[in-house]
Amino acid sequence: HVDLVEFVDKHLKKAKETLEGTTGCTFDFHHKSVQEFQPEPATYDLVWSQWILMYLMDADAIALLKKLGPSLTKGGVIVMKENMSTPDEMTYFDRADGELWEPGNGTGPVSVVRTQMHYEDLIERANLTIRSSEVQQDPSKKTMPMIIFELVASPSADGK
Repeated sequence: HVDLVEFVDKHLKKAKETLEGTTGCTFDFHHKSVQEFQPEPATYDLVWSQWILMYLMDADAIALLKKLGPSLTKGGVIVMKENMSTPDEMTYFDRADGELWEPGNGTGPVSVVRTQMHYEDLIERANLTIRSSEVQQDPSKKTMPMIIFELVASPSADGK
């Protein structure tokens, strides 16, 4: 079973059209933000999060990760894939056209590109553990690096 959460109506409609008639799997489509979505505890063997945190401020990203951890079944994992900045560039904000956002140049930023260390800090603050991570580089340098994390719920402080 798949729960698909999507805030943008046209993307949700496209997912429904694409997945219509799929056999061997059932789908629930949730037209809401990830901030509004409330996953049930111990429900998911796998949570796939791709290019979501880039649209969330740190506090919202941590809140999302904090509620995804308890939604995992025993042995469940979160796979998180995001664009990544380099340590030289540090964390930065993008405009809607993909160019670097700077204060005072019109509308506000639409996304944030974080460094690996920044993501690791968010993950730790959400009480998740990184089981593995991998950086994907585009050999042609046409796209920015991406990082994929495999996350698991951290053992609770009381050992349960």
